[in-house]
Amino acid sequence: MQPGEKLGGFSFGIKERFQWYSQFSDELSEILFVGYNADYFTHLILTNGDTILNSNSLPDDTLALIQKGYSAAAKKFSEIMGESRMSLSWYREYNFSYGRQLVSNDDLSLYAGIGVKYLAGMGIMEARVNSGELEAFSAFSPAFPIDYGDSATTSNPSTVNSGGLLPKAVGSGVGFDIGVSVILGEKLKLGAALNDIGSITWDGNVYQASDNELVDLSSSGFESFNFVTEAQKVIGENGVFDWGGVVEKKVSLPTNLRIGASFMPNEKFEAGLDIVIPVNDVAGSYGNALLAFGVDITPIPWLRLSTGASSGGYYGFNLPIGALVMIGEGSWEIGVASRDVITFFTEDRPTLSLSAGFLRFRF
Repeated sequence: MQPGEKLGGFSFGIKERFQWYSQFSDELSEILFVGYNADYFTHLILTNGDTILNSNSLPDDTLALIQKGYSAAAKKFSEIMGESRMSLSWYREYNFSYGRQLVSNDDLSLYAGIGVKYLAGMGIMEARVNSGELEAFSAFSPAFPIDYGDSATTSNPSTVNSGGLLPKAVGSGVGFDIGVSVILGEKLKLGAALNDIGSITWDGNVYQASDNELVDLSSSGFESFNFVTEAQKVIGENGVFDWGGVVEKKVSLPTNLRIGASFMPNEKFEAGLDIVIPVNDVAGSYGNALLAFGVDITPIPWLRLSTGASSGGYYGFNLPIGALVMIGEGSWEIGVASRDVITFFTEDRPTLSLSAGFLRFRF
């Protein structure tokens, strides 16, 4: 909404942000996906009380009797993980932004803006080794199907129970975005922004893992790559880590510096270059700089098609694609996009991404 050029423009938006990244060592990967059948566990305990040596050639009727595996040469979690990392963040963002034009003449236009957002935290998990020490904590909305066990839930000072129709937030915080942009000759655009300045304090269902030895495991391993459905096997009562409840955990937002440029020779074509540089290393941040190139083509006045290429961060090489329908000279927009169309045709290095918008209005 822009009441006038001198006053500037205002906008309000609600966004769900969910990010998951994982990198596993060979040993941790086998433990997570094979469970108590992993070579790490030297012995297997059966439901009839017998204990046998683990073997890759056990018959099916014996495999069906396995209750848990245990290791006679147990290692600490930090030793097992090595360079592994599991990082998840999910929060709802209520954003209010303001921007205005500062300079305007025939050759140059200068704009500046700021965004303030309230964040409702739905879930977070970070598990990695930092300077030889295990760093692992989690906090998840009761909407997640995670059973921490009666003793853990009772002793946790931050335990919250489910309630209401929507997922209950277990954290809250405030963030800021600031940015400037320049238009030269009405064709060349330059911009820079510092995004996600701030933090979230997680104060519901907060757990922190101890760097204990992994002696035994009752899980049969992951059955899919869907962390939401498999979370119980990592975080739950019989999961990999030993969790203890804490009152709260304050975590910085994944702050990043974004710099971009685009060239628009005519109304039907625009090409741009974008680089995102992570400022910190927290759940939800890029591991390293992300570089992207893109083009927008408007073959007919009401349709805009987008594609390009990106590389960096945790994502490798991606091929984004998108389509936007504009109704009423752009006052109402409907669009759908994916960060990587290659994912739909191959299982190698997947980037699961799908974005859709149906209620974007301009006045």
